[in-house]
Amino acid sequence: MPDDATFDLGAPRPQPFRLTARLLFGIGLLAVGVLWTLDNLGMARAGEAVVWWPVLAIFYGLARLTGLTARRGPMIGLVWIFAGVWMLLHNLGYVHPGLEALWPLFLVAIGFRILSGRGRWAYRVQSRSVVTGDDAGIVHCDVVMASVQRRVTVQDFRGAELNAVMGNVEMDLRGAGLAGGPVVIEASCVMGGIEILVPYGWRVVDETTSALGRVENHTRPVAAGTQAPTIVVRGSAIMGSIEIRH
Repeated sequence: MPDDATFDLGAPRPQPFRLTARLLFGIGLLAVGVLWTLDNLGMARAGEAVVWWPVLAIFYGLARLTGLTARRGPMIGLVWIFAGVWMLLHNLGYVHPGLEALWPLFLVAIGFRILSGRGRWAYRVQSRSVVTGDDAGIVHCDVVMASVQRRVTVQDFRGAELNAVMGNVEMDLRGAGLAGGPVVIEASCVMGGIEILVPYGWRVVDETTSALGRVENHTRPVAAGTQAPTIVVRGSAIMGSIEIRH
């Protein structure tokens, strides 16, 4: 891994096929969507199969919990597993309240992160700060019903973990430099928004997913084969939005 802030992609070459949790989750959602559409149009009887779609969420949670075919994230993995199990029991008629009745549990998850010393919680309506210093290579930010802006100016930026629940996070990287490449940013939002600002010339690899939300990448693409600082944005937008721009 190079020590400077650029990532030399070298000559284009075929990448080996990787069976990842994200790939399987996407294929599963695609299959469920097709079956559901055919069932609604009366072209297939898929009702009994569609009720099992929360198994996809359980599988994705297990992958995040164990780190198998996905980046390990115990807390987010447990949330996905719990949500999948609850939705499956609801579809099968064992529990009556839907998942919408349990959204406060996201606050519980954020609370555990705060008590464990991971992340920085926004407890005010609006907060602005400049992240500087050698200890700010990795940025953690957890936001609950608040608005936070983080301007990162360190030249050894190594990644970030951003979580927004009914709130907004803006992380400005236009004055930062990468410690190496590629650098991973984990971004997860529930009924909120996350905005990531990057300098011109950075390559952005979008590996996010969305459920009743949206993900938009407005950055200019970098020509293949050229040297460029590279960030990989992973995570999910549930009834929220993730936007990446210059």
